[in-house]
Amino acid sequence: MTNKLKEKRKEMKLRMIDVALKTGVGVSTIWLIENGYSERISKETKQKIAAGLNTTVEELFNYEEK
Repeated sequence: MTNKLKEKRKEMKLRMIDVALKTGVGVSTIWLIENGYSERISKETKQKIAAGLNTTVEELFNYEEK
């Protein structure tokens, strides 16, 4: 699975703290996702992030078949 969170954040000219404040998700969680640890993140957290960035979970998190 890959994700586009960092790309979306930079496109919106947001810092990690800005995303955290918009979504209610901790900066450390944002960092984990941006650095490839999104498998450990709950579906609910991914939904919060997507909603806070006005996008969809599917758009932010690409699930690749192995």
